[in-house]
Amino acid sequence: MTHGAIGFGLNMAAFVISVVMAVSINYSVDFFVGTICLYTESIWGINIMKQVVVLLLSGATIPIAFFPEPLRSAMYYLPFQSIYNAPLSLLLGKDMAVPEMAKILGIQLLWCIVMTVISKLFWKASLRQITVNGG
Repeated sequence: MTHGAIGFGLNMAAFVISVVMAVSINYSVDFFVGTICLYTESIWGINIMKQVVVLLLSGATIPIAFFPEPLRSAMYYLPFQSIYNAPLSLLLGKDMAVPEMAKILGIQLLWCIVMTVISKLFWKASLRQITVNGG
């Protein structure tokens, strides 16, 4: 509980690092979904679904703490919780232990690497599908 104030300490440094990784993960998800456009030639519906999934599973719409335990546990293994939930947990956790902060940052780093590799591999595989219209 923050009691209306956010503590300035190690949690702020972890929060800044976490936000950088969250942006990287979000970019990789957007890049992956954008690459799907090479196959469909229209991204509108797919992008709407991506937004719904990311906002719901990241804790942006409904905090992850409000979900039932089995669903909450499953959500922690997905990359989406690293976009909103992880940075906010670090920011608001002024009394959070260092090993817990390291675990959150480690999971985020893992998802940064995994999502970057997946999106780049999908891009390389999708380059063959590029359709150019016009002259």
